[in-house]
Amino acid sequence: MQMLAYASIVPMIYYASFEHYLISIFVYFLNGCLGMIATYHRLLSHGSWQCSKFIEKLFVMFATIGLTGPAIDWVAIHRKHHRYSDTEKA
Repeated sequence: MQMLAYASIVPMIYYASFEHYLISIFVYFLNGCLGMIATYHRLLSHGSWQCSKFIEKLFVMFATIGLTGPAIDWVAIHRKHHRYSDTEKA
């Protein structure tokens, strides 16, 4: 499913206007920066910042719309990764 999202860039290269590129950058910011990095990684996996439940749910929705999968799966895999990341078991 995620490859389909990446494939959507091909027609954009040929037919997009400047506004389409701005929208793409904005959506990338919502999905990647706020959704994945700030929420899935920093907030849910590491608990390195706090916010209201409304903001948390909104940002989780941004990441989910970006086809990254459910938050519970991402956090579980990431925490498992960090369990052994600095040991011989990594």
